[in-house]
Amino acid sequence: VGDYFDKIGRAGPTPHGMASGFFRGTSADQDDRWGNANKRMMKKLKFPKVFDEKCDMKKVNLDVMSKWVTERLTEMLGFEDEIVISLVINSMSDKGLNPKQLQIDITGFLEKQAPVFIEELWTLLVEAQKNKHGIPQAFLEQKKKQLQSASVQPAVVPPKEIKYLGATTMAPLMPIPSSGPAPDIGASVEQAKAKAAAAAAAAASQPPLVEAPP
Repeated sequence: VGDYFDKIGRAGPTPHGMASGFFRGTSADQDDRWGNANKRMMKKLKFPKVFDEKCDMKKVNLDVMSKWVTERLTEMLGFEDEIVISLVINSMSDKGLNPKQLQIDITGFLEKQAPVFIEELWTLLVEAQKNKHGIPQAFLEQKKKQLQSASVQPAVVPPKEIKYLGATTMAPLMPIPSSGPAPDIGASVEQAKAKAAAAAAAAASQPPLVEAPP
């Protein structure tokens, strides 16, 4: 028995046609079948021209883009899928990110929406690398519009107390438009006076209240 193990080695016999290190499994990169299928898929699909542009992921603000990826995928899928979101975000950390390969990778999750999403993503990434802050120009324009709309609010004339015929009332608040002629404040005052006069006349027509004797 000892001579037998000395001849074949202590690790035991190696199956015919199988290397000793092959028991650990074969990755997709090592499997020629996967590589050939991937190449055929690449040739079959039509990709937009923006995919031909290179993107330096070091110049991209990944925090901003990761937030967009999460919101956009959730919108497309109708729910927050952590698996596909993590797949895309982790792929953006790769220096040699290939948009064509990424589209193929997520097709099983997004199906027909995969080309739409990857084209949007790559367009934003290409814009982001050109900005010194690593943020797409589209995001900056959107934020600028939000700030402008928030700052343009109609001014309001403060209430003015009006006393007429013993009655006290407050002038109505009138918004002042940001542009154009100023509102006619005098007309509002005259309306308030007319209302006060009518209220005073109505009060005068009522019989006086007589207090009951103690």
